Amino acid sequence: MVTVLLVVDAVLEPEFVWVKPPVTPPLTVAVSAMVTVLLVAEYVPTAGVVEPLDPPLP
Repeated sequence: MVTVLLVVDAVLEPEFVWVKPPVTPPLTVAVSAMVTVLLVAEYVPTAGVVEPLDPPLP
């Protein structure tokens, strides 16, 4: 998780790879939040959204 955010941060803002500013840029915060939401949606499906693969046998 942290690795993904670091890679995303490094790709978007290469000038901040070695020296991180005390205030995180808003773009990084937005992208980190988006990545987090995507990962949560991918690995933690909500009830009712994911249907069973096989229908129950009669």
